[in-house]
Amino acid sequence: MSNPFTDDEYLDYIYSVSVDNSYVSEYIRAYNENFDLEKEFAVLVAAGVYQPDEIEKFKAISLETYSLDKAFRGEFINTLKQMALMVVEDDREYLTSIPVGLLPSRELNACAIRTPSNGAVIILNQGVIGQLIYVCRFTLSFISWQSNTPFCRDASQGDYAKALIGLAKYVMTGDSKYIVRFKDVLQFPSLSDYEETTILFCQLMELFILLHEYGHVVKGHLNSASIRTAFDGELPELQEYSKSEQQEFEADQYAINQLIQKGVEGGLRQSDIALCAGLVMKFFELCEAVSPSDHTSGTRTHPPARDRWEKIKTHTSLESANGALALNLDPAFKVILDGMQHDEWAN
Repeated sequence: MSNPFTDDEYLDYIYSVSVDNSYVSEYIRAYNENFDLEKEFAVLVAAGVYQPDEIEKFKAISLETYSLDKAFRGEFINTLKQMALMVVEDDREYLTSIPVGLLPSRELNACAIRTPSNGAVIILNQGVIGQLIYVCRFTLSFISWQSNTPFCRDASQGDYAKALIGLAKYVMTGDSKYIVRFKDVLQFPSLSDYEETTILFCQLMELFILLHEYGHVVKGHLNSASIRTAFDGELPELQEYSKSEQQEFEADQYAINQLIQKGVEGGLRQSDIALCAGLVMKFFELCEAVSPSDHTSGTRTHPPARDRWEKIKTHTSLESANGALALNLDPAFKVILDGMQHDEWAN
C-alpha cells in the first residue's frame, strides 16, 4: 500500500489526533484577556523591534498566543527552526526537511515521532517552551535577589521560589490553578517585556531544546531506536522514537557543541551557554521533583535532569569559569528543593 502521507503532511495529522485545547486554554485566557494589540505594537515600534509597516506580522505572531492551531506551525516555531538551522551549518541540508511542530504535551521533553516513511517529525512541548521566559526571570530573580545588582526585586525571594514550583506543577499537570495564583509575580513591572537578557537567554534555551532533537537525527540515533507509544502512552496510534540514556547525553553534547561554536563567534561566553542549558535542566529537575510518582514510574524516556546537567557542566568547562552566574544554579535549586520538601514554599 502506498504511503498516504508525506512527512510534512504527517505533522498535520499528528496535530489532528493529539491537540488538547483544555491543557492551555484556561492559562491563555487568564493572562491575555486584557492584551491591547495596537498599544503593544506601538511600544515595539518605539523600541525598534518592529517597523511601523509590520503590524500584520506582529498580529500573526500575537494570535499564536491565543490559538493552538496557529502556534503549532506558526511564526514562532518557523523562526526557531530557521535560527537552529543557521547554527548547524555542517548539518543544515540534512536537517532542513525535518518538520517541526509545537504542541502541549504531558511529556516533559521534546520528542521525535516516526512517520509512515520511517522518517521523523519533531514535536516540542508547548507547555515547556511557553514558560521559558518565566523560568528565566523567576530563577535569575531568585538567585540575585540579595545581591547588590539584583535582576529583579518586584516580588519577594520566597515568592519567586514558590512561583517556580507552581510553574513546574503547571507544566507537569496542565492544571492552571498552580500558576494563576502567581499572576502578580508574573508581571515584572520594573522590567521591559522585551528586556535584552530575557530575550537572549530564552532564545538560547529554545535553541538548546530543538538542537538536542536535531542531535538525535544527525547522530543516527533514530535508525536503531526502539518504538513506544507517543506522549507518555496517551496516543497509541502515534509511534515515538525511544532512545537510550547514552544517546540522550550525546544529543545534549551535540546541542552544546553547536551553540558554543556559533555563540563564541558571536561574542558569547561558554558560561552563558552553560547558564541557558542549566536553566532548562534545573527546571526539568524541579518538574521531576513535583511530578506524581505514578506519572513517571516506568515511563521515563530521558536520564534524570540532574545527570544531564552534570555532563553539560563538563562540556562547557563550567567549573573553571570563576564567577559565572551558572555556578549559582545548583545551590539555588538545592535551597528551593530542600524548602519544598520541608513545606517552606507551601502554596
